[in-house]
Amino acid sequence: MLRELNLWYQPQPQVYERAYNYFKKSCQYRNELLEISRLTLEKRVEKLLLILEKHNPDTLAHVFKVALVATSLVMNYFRGSIEEALPFIEEVFVGALLHDIGKIVVPRKILNSDKSQLLPEDKETLNLHSQLGSVVLESVGLERYRYFCDEHHIGNNNNGAFEVKDIRLRHPLTEFVGIADALCGQMDPRRNRGGKPPKSIHEVLGRFRESRSSFSDETFASFNEVVLRVLIPPFPSTVPFERNKIFMELAGKYGITGMIQRNVERRKPY
Repeated sequence: MLRELNLWYQPQPQVYERAYNYFKKSCQYRNELLEISRLTLEKRVEKLLLILEKHNPDTLAHVFKVALVATSLVMNYFRGSIEEALPFIEEVFVGALLHDIGKIVVPRKILNSDKSQLLPEDKETLNLHSQLGSVVLESVGLERYRYFCDEHHIGNNNNGAFEVKDIRLRHPLTEFVGIADALCGQMDPRRNRGGKPPKSIHEVLGRFRESRSSFSDETFASFNEVVLRVLIPPFPSTVPFERNKIFMELAGKYGITGMIQRNVERRKPY
C-alpha cells in the first residue's frame, strides 16, 4: 500500500483554476493567512483550525472526529512497528485536521444550508471545497499536505473533480482520511446531509461493503478492527480522544488539546 508515496493524482487544471479564482475573489481570511504563513508548522495548523472554528464550528467538530478515526486506523495498520510508523501517523493526523480547510472559503450560508435546497451555483461552490483547501494550504506554505484536501472524496463522493477510475491514482495515505471522513460524515446528526437523517452504523457498513473497491483490503481490515470495536461515532465526550495516547500527544504538539475539549463539550448533545 505504501510503496509509491510520491505518486498521487491531481484534478483537472480547470478545477484548480476555478478554485484559485474563487479564493482570490471570496476568501475573507487572506490577511490572516498571510500572517499564518510566517509561523512554525505546528502554529500554522493551530491557527488554521482557529479560523475554521470561527467560520464553521460544525465542520471543526467533524474534522476532529475524522482525525481521531484516521489516526487510529493508521496506528492499527502499522501496529507491528509503531515507532517506525510515527512519521506516517503524524502525516495522517495533520492531513485529517486539514482535509476540510477549504470550507473557510465557502460562505457560511452555504455550509449551513440544506444541501437539497442549494442553487446549482452554490452546490458547485461547496463541491469545490477540496480544491479550495489545496489553495489555502499553498497560501500558507503547507502544500505538502494538499493531497489530503484534493483526494479525500475519491471513492465516497463525486464532486466533479475525479472519476471512480482515479482511485488507483490516489495517494496511499489519503485512504485513511477518506474512510474516516465517510464514516463520520454519514453518522453525524449535526451535519446537514441534504435533509436526510444520519445513517446508522449498520447502514454505513452496508454502503462500505457495496463500495469495497473504494478502499484497499488493508484499510478496510483496519476499519473493521478499530471502528467496530471502540470508535463508532458520534462521540459524546472527549473520552475516545483521551484513550488514544499518540493522538493526544500529537494534539499537544500542535496546540489543539484545548480546542478539542472546547468543541466537544460546547457542542453537546450530539
